[in-house]
Amino acid sequence: MTPEILQAAANRLQKAKDGKYDIDVLIQIYGDKEIDDLFECLDLDRLKLADDWMEQHPADDAEPVTEEWLRSVGFSDELPPPIREEVYDGTMFLIAKIPDKEYEGSDDGQYVLIFDDMSGGIWTVSNGNCYGGSTIVRSTTTRQQVRQLLQALGVKTIQQRKG
Repeated sequence: MTPEILQAAANRLQKAKDGKYDIDVLIQIYGDKEIDDLFECLDLDRLKLADDWMEQHPADDAEPVTEEWLRSVGFSDELPPPIREEVYDGTMFLIAKIPDKEYEGSDDGQYVLIFDDMSGGIWTVSNGNCYGGSTIVRSTTTRQQVRQLLQALGVKTIQQRKG
């Protein structure tokens, strides 16, 4: 759902609340409808905001990061050489194209996010050079932390790419 749709729903709900859900106020907000239809419109706006909130706050946010969960959001243990040879087994990878504004059209924006299961850290590799990467987070113990990091980097999970 677009931010504009959500903002419009929030504005309508705020007006309804401010008007103490008076029928005349609801008619001003949603138009001249039957009473049941007015309350259905109100409920639909509530559902839009609730669905968005639930999408932003998954129930498993506090759960620990596991290999199974990392796979479910797009991490894998498959990585082509030469990077694969430079990291140890048990490490998970998420390859993502993060464009480099300075070098538009070049491969300089290619990054690999690496989840180090020994330290729980996430770090980046650019241009296939494992030693040219940098540590982003030393310890990511919850799914929420991983999601927030991916969001900050502009990397979409499998679910976000499908939805």
